Amino acid sequence: MKKIFTNNVFLLVIISINALLIFLQGFFNPDEPAAKTLELLDHFCTLIFVIEASVKISAWGAKVYFKDAWNVFDFILIVIAIPSLIVWLTKNTKGFKVF
Repeated sequence: MKKIFTNNVFLLVIISINALLIFLQGFFNPDEPAAKTLELLDHFCTLIFVIEASVKISAWGAKVYFKDAWNVFDFILIVIAIPSLIVWLTKNTKGFKVF
């Protein structure tokens, strides 16, 4: 798993796909099936980024991970994206309510 999530080519492909998904979401009404599919794929990318950060922090240690400014930037973006992911998961999971 470490080999996959420290591979810059793999991560650049995921980042490019995620950027394309975010761009395409602007062209659909949120109630359309295509918009829901794009939203699902966007959240899947977010999960990949969460796993990436977790793998790197556990493999390199927090001190080494946070020394790199790009990793700090990535981590901030992940932290910002997690609430959206949680809201999406809770509204799409029957019987699981936060409040």
